[in-house]
This record gives sequence, C-alpha cells and structure tokens, in this order.
Amino acid sequence: MEDDVSLQDYWAQLLANAMDPNFESNVERRHVSLLSEMEPLDLRILDTICLQYQSESKHGALEEILFDKSEIRGQLDVQDPQIEVALLNLMRLGCIKPGNIRSTSFFVQGEANTVYTGTERFHLSLLGLGLFEAAMTS
Repeated sequence: MEDDVSLQDYWAQLLANAMDPNFESNVERRHVSLLSEMEPLDLRILDTICLQYQSESKHGALEEILFDKSEIRGQLDVQDPQIEVALLNLMRLGCIKPGNIRSTSFFVQGEANTVYTGTERFHLSLLGLGLFEAAMTS
C-alpha cells in the first residue's frame, strides 16, 4: 500500500484506464512494474516533463527535446541531491535518457561529435511517455 496521495492517484488512474474499454492508450504490465519502483518525486518529474513535452511539441521527436535539470529543479522547488537521485532512478527505469548533444561543427571520422550531459540535460523516453499516457485522466 502506498502512503503518498500522488502515487495512490497514479495507481488508481492506471487501473481505471486498464479497465476502460474506451481508453485509447495502452496500459501494459511494464507500467505497473515501473510505477512500483518510483518515488513521489520521480512521478512529479515525469509528469512535469511529459506535460512540457506535450505542450511544446505535439509532433516533435523525443530525441530532439532536451530537458534541463536546473529548470525542473526550479519548477518543482526541490534541492539538488533529491532531484539528482530521482533523475538517476528515472534513467535506471528507462523513463528518461541522458542528453547527448550533437556538434554541428566538430566531426570525428565523418561523424558529428556528441557531448554526454548525464542528468544536467536529458531526454524523455518513449517508455516514460507511455507510462504517463497510460495513467492520464480522461
């Protein structure tokens, strides 16, 4: 049993959507597994970036959009050690991916050089977006 109200709401909505024959997104077993390994802050971050993704770019590719840890930290008013641990957990679960920025001017053997940004700048993954959509309210 979850004590946190936001986690309870997520679980309840996920279950309600799974039972609704008119729900248009997929609710899968993996969503239950992901949710069972998340903390409330993980969900707050996932909700924040998914809502931002949906509002900013309905048709943009996930790998094109980078989210900034300092902006998320400011929006949620969370201290750095807490947000770092939550982002690392979301990465471990595959809900977000480390940011990789491609250089437009520096190439190595014909390939654009990339800069790994870790949790400072990161991408939303298809798995993370899928969990968010599976637990959306109608």
